[in-house]
Amino acid sequence: MFVYLSKKIAIPNSILLKCIAWDKENGYLACGGDDGLLKIVRLDSNQNQNVPNSIGQAQQPQSNLSANQTLEGHNGCVSIAVWNETSQKLTTSDQNGLIIVWVFFKGTWHEEMINNRNKSVVTGMTWNGDGQKICIVYEDGAVIVGSVDGNRLWGRDLKNVQLSQVDWSPDSKMILFGLSNGEVHLYDSAGTFIMKLSLKAECNLVALKWFKYSIYPENPSLAILFTDGTLQLMKSDQDDNPILIDTQLKPVDCQWNHDGTILAITGRSSDSNPGPNQNSINFYTPLGKLIRTMKLPGNQIAGLSWEGHSLRLAFAIDSFIYLAQVKHDYMWTCFSNTLVYHFHKRNKPESYVMFWDTKNNERYVKQVRQFIGTASCGDHCVLATRLDDEEIQISTQCDFGLILCNALGTPVDSKYVSLEPRLVAMTSSHVITASDRSFMLWHYRTPRSQTTIDLAGIKRENKEKIYSIETFLSGEHSLSCVTARDNVLIFGTDSRNLLGFNLSSTTVQFVSDIQLNFEPVKMSLNSNCTKLAILDHNGILHILQLEVDGASFTLGSILSFERRDVWDLCWAMDNPELFALMEKTRMYIFRNLEPEEPVVCSAYLCHFKDLEIFAVSLGDVLKDPENPSKDDLVAMETKSLRDTRHLLEKVGTNEAYQFVEENSHPRLWRLLAESALQQYDLQAAESAFVRCADFASLQLLHRLKNLPSGSALVKAEVAAYFHKFDDAESIYIENDRRDLAMALRRKLGDWARVSELQNAATSTDLENKSTYNQMGNFFGDRHQYTQASRYYKLAENNEKLVDCYYNMEDYENLEKLVDSLEERDPLISKIASMFTSVGLCQQAVQCYLKCNQMKAALDTCVTLHQWNMAVELSRQIQVPEIASRLVSHADRLLEHGKISDAVELFRKANCHKEASNLLFQVGEQAIKKWNDPLKIKKLFVLAALLTEEAKNVTTQNSLTMERVSKFLDAPWRPAEAWHYFILAQQQFQQGKLVAVMATSVKLQDYTDILDEETVFSMLALASALNKCFNVCSKAFTCLESIPSVGPADRESYSLLALDIFTKYPPKDGRSSQIECPHCATDIQDWSNNCPECNNRFSSCVATGRPLMDTSLIWTCRVCKHSAAEHDVLTRNSCPLCHSPI
Repeated sequence: MFVYLSKKIAIPNSILLKCIAWDKENGYLACGGDDGLLKIVRLDSNQNQNVPNSIGQAQQPQSNLSANQTLEGHNGCVSIAVWNETSQKLTTSDQNGLIIVWVFFKGTWHEEMINNRNKSVVTGMTWNGDGQKICIVYEDGAVIVGSVDGNRLWGRDLKNVQLSQVDWSPDSKMILFGLSNGEVHLYDSAGTFIMKLSLKAECNLVALKWFKYSIYPENPSLAILFTDGTLQLMKSDQDDNPILIDTQLKPVDCQWNHDGTILAITGRSSDSNPGPNQNSINFYTPLGKLIRTMKLPGNQIAGLSWEGHSLRLAFAIDSFIYLAQVKHDYMWTCFSNTLVYHFHKRNKPESYVMFWDTKNNERYVKQVRQFIGTASCGDHCVLATRLDDEEIQISTQCDFGLILCNALGTPVDSKYVSLEPRLVAMTSSHVITASDRSFMLWHYRTPRSQTTIDLAGIKRENKEKIYSIETFLSGEHSLSCVTARDNVLIFGTDSRNLLGFNLSSTTVQFVSDIQLNFEPVKMSLNSNCTKLAILDHNGILHILQLEVDGASFTLGSILSFERRDVWDLCWAMDNPELFALMEKTRMYIFRNLEPEEPVVCSAYLCHFKDLEIFAVSLGDVLKDPENPSKDDLVAMETKSLRDTRHLLEKVGTNEAYQFVEENSHPRLWRLLAESALQQYDLQAAESAFVRCADFASLQLLHRLKNLPSGSALVKAEVAAYFHKFDDAESIYIENDRRDLAMALRRKLGDWARVSELQNAATSTDLENKSTYNQMGNFFGDRHQYTQASRYYKLAENNEKLVDCYYNMEDYENLEKLVDSLEERDPLISKIASMFTSVGLCQQAVQCYLKCNQMKAALDTCVTLHQWNMAVELSRQIQVPEIASRLVSHADRLLEHGKISDAVELFRKANCHKEASNLLFQVGEQAIKKWNDPLKIKKLFVLAALLTEEAKNVTTQNSLTMERVSKFLDAPWRPAEAWHYFILAQQQFQQGKLVAVMATSVKLQDYTDILDEETVFSMLALASALNKCFNVCSKAFTCLESIPSVGPADRESYSLLALDIFTKYPPKDGRSSQIECPHCATDIQDWSNNCPECNNRFSSCVATGRPLMDTSLIWTCRVCKHSAAEHDVLTRNSCPLCHSPI
């Protein structure tokens, strides 16, 4: 991070300023001072910021006052000014307690509301996070909370306190009040006291700032500043372990930046010697680490304020507004025309990384949970992240990850590391990461290097070694910066040391260390590793000479070269003596440590190659990081390149030759050669191309020399060289060389134009098909399969056409294409596999049958679980093992407890009988466990329904079953048994004694399915409750005669029966009788058969009662069971099979 003063605005009449506030949304800057001074200014940057001018320079972003208005309304000193960015309102207060709300209307600021309590002075005002409420505190303890439209929500007088500060919590549910005695009290949004905060300092308050939009909830966001210079940082009001910092200042104000990552504190130096220029500003991280300190001019500083995106700071000092530019240490890198940068979205904890192809303006965003840093080299970059997956952390014993990405952001390699990658550097073969005291090298793999390793048979170790700096340097040291290139690795420490390592061998070799008289914070090696540029904490640039001998090197001495106020530097990639640096708002280019004329620019340097510097205004890019603009990119040329262009334009090739000779560089020779070629001076062009080693261009000159001098073909070739392809084509056509025009377009891959040229002239079918194929390839490579298929169809290229239809998911056209192919065409089997991959079994089978691949067709049916088709196909081709494969597959499903899948398997194979038999067997097993009667009933109902379904299927497949269930012949009996059993239990619980009697009698028909002891126990209980002791006596007799009942239970039943029938004779005492519909004999209403005519009555599946009147019954259309009509009127489904009524 680098900060420097950039502008000074004087206040008329030298009125002292007391407050300053910046509207972060709209850019207005308000300042207040003595004598009722209140000014609003707006500083707009030049719209052509960092845009190259005619000679390749970049225009300086000039800060102009687009608005400058003095507001009248205050008489006393204006001490407080706060913005409501949401509603674009300014609220100010003076020493007399007068509060004015200002609103912007028709281009100027006007009074909207005035409030004067006339009792005390306002000591604090703040709007909540959404700008809907304002809290105002007075020195005498009065508190007022109002709405944005001026209504008073509530007010309160706090007794025996003097208020000095106020701030809202981020969620607007609480308010912090700072007292003049140094205490901080917490209230809820309705004014109810909650608690007193625990503070570590015992002195008065200076500022109370609670950041509202923190993206890192684990970081402190509440800053409390005290008059003795103590800063207390807290994560919340409940934080029991706050961070305490001694700022070494007599503080005046503190402010968070726009994303809560930097806290700026301003004040006067704590030096006891009074004097001017003792104002200072400190920058801290949320964890309390000091980032930077800067001295400020003037005698009395009153306050500070951040700009909206934290690119500038404003200070109120004496009677001046000072503006400072802030150059942040963004996490970014640049490689292969790709700009990679990290950004956040408001109120979202995730990190995002943008891969911006600045050449094609294509953007790729990758989400990263916790981003730490990045570096790049060649065609790849590395992203360092913190892992948030606990399973990976436990399995790998690592908390961090390194991801190697290409220019599209696609990962090509990755590594889990236990070392925190606080510093990251990258070479063509290694990624170097370092924590405070250790570092590690990761030998990464790219697709190209992986191929080389595989061909050479090299085996690499997965375990990376971690090196501790204590091994090479004694004492307490922490690594502060790192740089690496080729085989050179250099670390800087906070104790002013440099450590050099050689990476030429398989292990890291320590070279040497030297002591510096400054602390390095940033380093960069030149292209041949002979010079090291070092930036210290104060922005001073130093150059260290390295002694290189083959693959080894040693750290030399510091050269007598020094530049101040440097915040960025970039070495040329093709000249070790060229580098560019940024000094405040100027860019200097140095050749052999001698500067050229400065260029005004404030962008970050990306790379320096071919005498051209590429830079980007990252601050402007990050204002809208998801939509970067090419207007924020800057391309600047060196003075020698600009001078060469000027000479070629004004003087000529021969005169410019001497200048290029004196300032030799491949880019200058290429520029000279191209200028000569444009003038058709082939001799001079050849000489210049030789000097820049452009052998491809020399071959062009060789071809041109073989053409007639001054011919039109020479002009066409030269026009094509300068990418004037339309001009070259026109020349060829005018000279009746359409063949050369088509050859040119073929080289360019402009197949649409080739087709147009062919259509304008006579061409063979073979040429047309070749063109159509190439056009299809063009669209296919870009995944535009609709257009590609059209051209492949014209080219009769069925193989590529098949791929297009498959990628388009156009399976209908694929089927039509199969019909047009011959039986032995190999494409048919390929299409069949495509159909198989998407689950189109019938189409795949038809394809295999057409190409006579019967076994593949059968395997497809099995793979896609189309067993019905598989069984039918096995019969046609006489493959008997399909049945065994079906049964074995069903067995595997049953082993894993997938009963429903096994049943569905048999159904798909049209083996309904086998499916129902399987369910009956499962039901029999469930009966033995006797744990869930409802589940057992469902199993038997499903089995019975499958049996009914089998009756309606005309063609069924049958398999040999090892065991046949006893229920297959009467499929509904087990379902009936469990249905009436559950019904009886429900009737017992509901107290329906008469109904349970009939149902219990019905259960006697199912003693072969249900447990006999349970059935007769229920019958005995039901009959006893209904005073039918004759039936009860018979039930006890049956209980005592059941063979499975043990002696103890049999004795218990006997004693119970004796007890009952001693009191009650075995006669049916309470029951109603009805006539038998067949013989008119009186029978009990719960009897399910007539003892006279032996006629059996069907039972109602809704109540269990016998159905005597057959004229008023309802019969289910699925299970064919009946119920009384009045019992099913309120039902929506059959009581037994639950099919809809």
